Amino acid sequence: MVIEDKTNKEDGFIYSNLEDPELAQAGGFAQTIEPFVNKLDELGIDVPIEMLEGVEMDGIFNVGNKQAHYGITGQAS
Repeated sequence: MVIEDKTNKEDGFIYSNLEDPELAQAGGFAQTIEPFVNKLDELGIDVPIEMLEGVEMDGIFNVGNKQAHYGITGQAS
């Protein structure tokens, strides 16, 4: 998971799982989305529950390299 601040032209990255010390032993990866949900909460970033459910389902079905766009209401398109 990478979180960017597009208003910061010098270093637009706020967070990257590949640089997270808590995930370092696992190469930046986690078995669940819990560490990422916690990081979003820590940063005060709200995401639609539908997005989190979609990510969990992708994990269950081993889906990778998928693009999904979510509207403000949480609906995927």
